[in-house]
Amino acid sequence: MKYGILLISFIVSTIGFKAQQDLQFTHFKEYALFYNPAYAGVSNDICGDIIGRNQWTGFDGAPRSLFFDIRYATNKLHGGVGLTVVSDELGFRKTTAVTASYAYKKSFPNIGTLYIGASIGMNKAMWKGNFIPPETFNDPNIPISGQSASVFNSNVGLYYRKKHLFMGLSTTNVNQGVFNIGGLSQFNFNTVRHYYVLAGYKTRLSQLVELEPSILAKSDAVSTQIDVKAKAIFSNQLFGGVNYRLGDAISPILGMYIPGNNFKLTVSYSYDITTSDLRNYSSGSHEIAISFCKKIPALTQRHDDPRDLGGH
Repeated sequence: MKYGILLISFIVSTIGFKAQQDLQFTHFKEYALFYNPAYAGVSNDICGDIIGRNQWTGFDGAPRSLFFDIRYATNKLHGGVGLTVVSDELGFRKTTAVTASYAYKKSFPNIGTLYIGASIGMNKAMWKGNFIPPETFNDPNIPISGQSASVFNSNVGLYYRKKHLFMGLSTTNVNQGVFNIGGLSQFNFNTVRHYYVLAGYKTRLSQLVELEPSILAKSDAVSTQIDVKAKAIFSNQLFGGVNYRLGDAISPILGMYIPGNNFKLTVSYSYDITTSDLRNYSSGSHEIAISFCKKIPALTQRHDDPRDLGGH
């Protein structure tokens, strides 16, 4: 099974990536800016998120993904801006994407707030030719020396929020750019257009406990993946829950909120227990997410005492 995952990535690549190719994270709300640019306008603080995922532990060349974003909303922009950086490795393929987003915010009295977003960026794909030693596997149709290509990318989305209710609708890879790896036609592939639907609601069960169920559906118009999550929050400090990805994995989640002076830090961990046939070969997937949000004082505000950072 040493090169099993490499074979998977090669097959997926050479058939034009008909399978889903967008990243998947169990912390799907935390990486929402990746698939929905409207999320850039949601927070009035400056926020950053980092998520690392090691998928299918036990496979050589198994997927490893890293996500980073920073976002900030302000009335001066009538919405918010955001930046995402993504790195994903699967066998001999590595992809990197950098995307900038803008979201316009429109509030409707007694109805809620609607965010309309768009993003543009560049995706780079690289074939690591040295993943398999030439003496082990030498095919003239595979660029052993390593090749790369870049394409322009664009995404659009809507995000709606009213009190504790949130919903999102978005499309990634709108332009479906074509990668041409080393001029070899068998390595050409399109970035597949994906469609996302997100919904969730937070409700208070008691004075100390809140419950937040949510769902994410992702489709490339050929296959659909659905995540269903239930998260319980205790005393606004600790939280735990479970995510179920239909036909793939059950994922326990644990985390905590760490409040500070004008900032909040969130640390969360999830472990995917594989339920598909891969469970015979993999011990599961690990994922950790760290989020940091800090309040930014109004630019017109002055503090005569530099120790007065609370804006009181």
